[in-house]
Amino acid sequence: MADFEMKCPHCGSALVAQDEWVGLDVECPSCGKTFRVEPKVPVMTPAVAPIPVLNKPQVPPAPGFTPPPAGGAVPPPVAPQMMPANNGGVSTRTRTAYILLGIFLGAWGAHDFYAGYKTRGIIKLCATLFTCLCCPVLGTATWWWALVDICTIKVDVDEKTFA
Repeated sequence: MADFEMKCPHCGSALVAQDEWVGLDVECPSCGKTFRVEPKVPVMTPAVAPIPVLNKPQVPPAPGFTPPPAGGAVPPPVAPQMMPANNGGVSTRTRTAYILLGIFLGAWGAHDFYAGYKTRGIIKLCATLFTCLCCPVLGTATWWWALVDICTIKVDVDEKTFA
C-alpha cells in the first residue's frame, strides 16, 4: 500500500492517495467535490532542489509558536488524507422527502427508488401490482412494509445519512 501525492482537479489542494484508489471516485476533503483518482505520473526532479526564500517582515511570535529548525529549512506542509467518496457522510437526499414518499407512495416503492434502492423498489412495485390484480386485500401488506422501511432506514444506498 504505497501512498502518492496528487492535486484536486477542482481546487488544486495537495492530497495524498493510495495506489489501491487508482480508478476510484474520491471526495476532496477541502472542497468536497468528487473526482476520479488517476494513475500517478513519474515526475522528474531537478538535481538540486530550490531553496525557499522567505522575505516576510519580522512579527513577534504568537504564544505557543515553535520556530523552525536552524538552517532556514522549512518542513513541507502535510497534505490532508483523502477518503473514498462512498464512506459515510451526509446524503443529498432528505429524510423528510423519504418519509413523505413512503407514506403517500410507499406501496409502489417510490421511497426506495428515491433512496437508490432500485431492486427493493422494483420488488415492491411488482408485489403491489400483483396484489392489486389478484387479491386486493393483500395490497395492504406492501403499505405495512413501506411504513416499517420509513421507520427503520436512515441511510441511502451509498450508506450516507439522510440530510
